[in-house]
Amino acid sequence: MKNNAINTYLKELSKQLCCSGKEKKEILSSLKNRLSEFESEHSAALKYEDIVEQFGSPKEVANSFLGEYSSTQLHNLVKRRKIKHFCIITACILIFAALVIYSFLKIQQLHWLQNGYIIQVTYPGTDPHLDELDVTIFQTY
Repeated sequence: MKNNAINTYLKELSKQLCCSGKEKKEILSSLKNRLSEFESEHSAALKYEDIVEQFGSPKEVANSFLGEYSSTQLHNLVKRRKIKHFCIITACILIFAALVIYSFLKIQQLHWLQNGYIIQVTYPGTDPHLDELDVTIFQTY
């Protein structure tokens, strides 16, 4: 039987937990079993308020698990989060920079092709590489 109150409670708790994915999965699985047992003990449908009254709010439960960490574990947890955020921000900046450069090059290419063709001087033994620019009409001197 699926209970929306249990699912809502577990989703809220998942957002509040500050631990590794493996630990989070174990905590949520254990608590889900306890919530299912609690639900089977009650004949009426379990409500979110009943869960909070029995187990505490998701924030309180998350804080109780956080209280079990040593200061070193907390420091490592914060450090991992900072590194993760730094990597995400750096990746976003690099993607943005690549898009800006690509856009600039496309605009420059369109400017060159404004008249529909490019006049390029080539010297013996050189390859004009015009196929890279998708140019079909060109003259060489």
